Amino acid sequence: WQLLSTGRRQLRIRKQHPIGPFVADFYCPQAKTVIEIDGSTHDSRQHTDADRDTYMASLGLKVVRMPAAD
Repeated sequence: WQLLSTGRRQLRIRKQHPIGPFVADFYCPQAKTVIEIDGSTHDSRQHTDADRDTYMASLGLKVVRMPAAD
């Protein structure tokens, strides 16, 4: 987060940004992109994550999921 939030950037990244009934880990409105960091708890929440991704896609947002280990 420190690397994303500091310095001059053309794209602004928001942390823990509410989008409808969900909260995105990171959100870039200019790129219409949501970045989700998936930890071990996401293994048991795949259905909820799929619902979240479908909702975000219905708003024209691209969802990128990254493992927390990365």
